[in-house]
Amino acid sequence: AIDRTFAMEGHGTVVTGSVATGNLQVGEELLIQPGNIEVRVRSLQNHTHAVKHVNRGQRAAINLAGIHHNETHRGQELTAKGHLLPSKLITVNLIALSDAVKPIKDRSRVRLHIGAAEIICNVRLLDREKLDPGCSAPAQLFLSESAVTTWNQPFVVRSESPVTTIGGGQVLSPNAKRIQSADQLDLEMLAKLASQQPADRASAALFFTDIENWDPTSLSRTAGIKEGPAMEQILLENGELVEVLISPTRKLRVHSAVILRLSKRILNALKKQHDLHPLQSVIDRRSFLSGFAYLGEDALVKAVVDKLRSDKLIRLSGTGIGRTDCGPRLSKNEQTLLTNIVSWFRADGLSPPTVADCEKRATKNRESVGQLVNLAVNNGELVQIADDVFLHQEVVDWISQTLRELFSRQAQLTMAEIRDCLGTTRKYAVPICEYLDKTGFTERDGDHRTLKCAVSD
Repeated sequence: AIDRTFAMEGHGTVVTGSVATGNLQVGEELLIQPGNIEVRVRSLQNHTHAVKHVNRGQRAAINLAGIHHNETHRGQELTAKGHLLPSKLITVNLIALSDAVKPIKDRSRVRLHIGAAEIICNVRLLDREKLDPGCSAPAQLFLSESAVTTWNQPFVVRSESPVTTIGGGQVLSPNAKRIQSADQLDLEMLAKLASQQPADRASAALFFTDIENWDPTSLSRTAGIKEGPAMEQILLENGELVEVLISPTRKLRVHSAVILRLSKRILNALKKQHDLHPLQSVIDRRSFLSGFAYLGEDALVKAVVDKLRSDKLIRLSGTGIGRTDCGPRLSKNEQTLLTNIVSWFRADGLSPPTVADCEKRATKNRESVGQLVNLAVNNGELVQIADDVFLHQEVVDWISQTLRELFSRQAQLTMAEIRDCLGTTRKYAVPICEYLDKTGFTERDGDHRTLKCAVSD
């Protein structure tokens, strides 16, 4: 932590401080954080004596190349590249002094003293409204400016005015994400961050990393663990970390509890959609999953959805998605009408009724016809081939088989030839051909179509 900076004639920028961890030699390249400023060690002194290296616990005056002394200030830190990352939010174990005059209230402003920095911040208590004298609690500190910290780093807090020491504590998460409303799982993981067991701390640190990419060496900063790769392997073997294939060359390692939380979020969101649309067995999948685009990891969401399907908690059909324990709640009359609608489409074959036609045929629950037609589509009984054109699935299967046989004898077909082969009219032949193109069964080239892929198989 830099506690003083000045310029020395003939030498340039000099910073002073105490070595917190590690060691340093002349010629090494470092970073000044916050600021991400690259510098090189030109020379070193320990108590006015020139030295080749300094170690943990020693005072050091460090002559730096590559920076003007006006670019650095007290409160910044000199660090190995990649070791410290600036953040304006840290999670801490906050302790109120036993002889404090009053409790530390949630959302109060305090002065944070950490390293050589003094920063105004707001306190967000995670499990209570106030922290009484002599008590401790997990909290998040929202800093007015960025700071660099490490796991278990001690700090002091003082009241903003008058300036009086009111507490202190240790850093739990140096690069935290905001915890909107801490649940029991959050609190359990925060307790693990303060554990004496390295595996517990590593597990909790990676839980709060959420779905971001991380490097095993970061566990030194976030959990006080030097052998990050070895700990990563332990967590993979005991199932606390799960590997998700994002691309052929990239895997994301995510805490199993994060996967479980995302699964519950998807199931809860689906439940809300089922409640809004009680006559639908599935919801439009693309529209639904777009609600999770903020995560930025579509492959992860897809992997969770696939796992929920294999666990028989959700169903996927065509372009739909739905919970297996939710679905249409039909009255007896609505169930009868649904059966009738499906039979009408089967009987009418390639001259299917419109939704309006079905409404005219219905004797009861006419207002539900549109939703029941969509339900039949979601159930796989009907196929929508155009805005208001639906065919029974058996009819679509017959079309595919008939055209496949015709294509086996004739490589190209016009729309008129397809119309005549199916024995229908242009009114239905046009949307049928466009549907076959859209699904990849046929491919259009001018006025002709060729067989591309028998997708109905």
